[in-house]
Amino acid sequence: MSRYDPNNVQHRARLASNILELLVKWGFSIDTSFGDHAWEFICSREHRWNPNKKVIVYTSIEKASGAVREDDKDRIRIIRQSVLNEDLHFRRVAKINRSGEFKEIENRIREGIIKAQNQLR
Repeated sequence: MSRYDPNNVQHRARLASNILELLVKWGFSIDTSFGDHAWEFICSREHRWNPNKKVIVYTSIEKASGAVREDDKDRIRIIRQSVLNEDLHFRRVAKINRSGEFKEIENRIREGIIKAQNQLR
C-alpha cells in the first residue's frame, strides 16, 4: 500500500484519477450547473426515483491542473440535496480528509456516499 503525500505532484494526480474513476463507477458525472464559478470539479448523481434529490461531491480536484489541490487541509465534501418546503436544501454529510493510504481515502469517500444515499431515502 502507498501512503498519499500531498506535496508529491504525482500522488496528487493519482488521487484525482482514483477519485474520478470511483465516482464514474458509482454513476456520478461532472455537474455543469456550477459553470465557471467553481475552481474544482463538482460531481453529482440524481436520486434514482426523485430528480429533486441528489448526492453532490466537491472533489478538491483543480480544473486547471487536473490534480488534487496541494493544500492538505482542504477536504473532499459530500453533500445531499433535497427539497424542503419547496426550496432546495443542502446538508453536508461527510468531510473526507486526504490523509493515509490511497485505499483508505477512497473507502472514506465510499462510506460518505453511502451515508448520503441512506439519508435521501
